[in-house]
Amino acid sequence: MEDLENDVMKILIHKYKISGGHNGTYAVSILNQLQVEYASLRKILNKLYKEKKIIIRDGSKGNLIFPNVKKK
Repeated sequence: MEDLENDVMKILIHKYKISGGHNGTYAVSILNQLQVEYASLRKILNKLYKEKKIIIRDGSKGNLIFPNVKKK
């Protein structure tokens, strides 16, 4: 489970870095990259959100997920 959490965070941080912090990631994109079930991803995202490691924002096509890092 912890490996999956690390993989999710790597995906989010990679997208954050290449976009300069302007683009988040949709949950469907994470599902496609990791090839996991939605139920298991949802548990991980809920845990990361409660630990304040991710931020959820509204996007044009759904909720966007951002890593909770400070811009430099």
